[in-house]
Amino acid sequence: MSDLPSDSVARLGTGAMTGTPAAPESAVFFYGTFMHPDRLREVGVVVEGVVPARLPAHRITICPRVNVVADSAHDVHGSVVAVSDVDLQRLYGGLARDHGLVYAPRDVTVTTGAGDRRTARCYVCDHMPAADPDPEYVEDLIWCSRQLGHPGAYTTYLSTFLTPTEP
Repeated sequence: MSDLPSDSVARLGTGAMTGTPAAPESAVFFYGTFMHPDRLREVGVVVEGVVPARLPAHRITICPRVNVVADSAHDVHGSVVAVSDVDLQRLYGGLARDHGLVYAPRDVTVTTGAGDRRTARCYVCDHMPAADPDPEYVEDLIWCSRQLGHPGAYTTYLSTFLTPTEP
């Protein structure tokens, strides 16, 4: 994946797909499997690229779905992507419908691999029921993270979610 100029985020291909003008887009920091363009494509969202990025002072959780929480001792790796508001409603509406989880947008500042700081929208679930993570999802998340070139220590941290928690 190539990094884009600091004044630009990956452009969404929705307008090109439908033949209609592209809908307004938002820079979004994805930290789950949506961070990878293949996973977005699988749910009908086509992007021209992604910008690997890091959200400082947060930690990822997976119980049963992925989420971020404030934690000054950790950083979360993901990507920044330009996504239309229509596609965001579809993505997060699907998570609400299929998993009963409501993710709300928060503005965050992320740092790209090139060291540029950017403001992006990040979706966070304030009320997630406790449950063990799905091992297949965790394996896919690790694959996405490796493909984007995230640090080995981060993918090692993600692998800790493969061990079920004790009751």
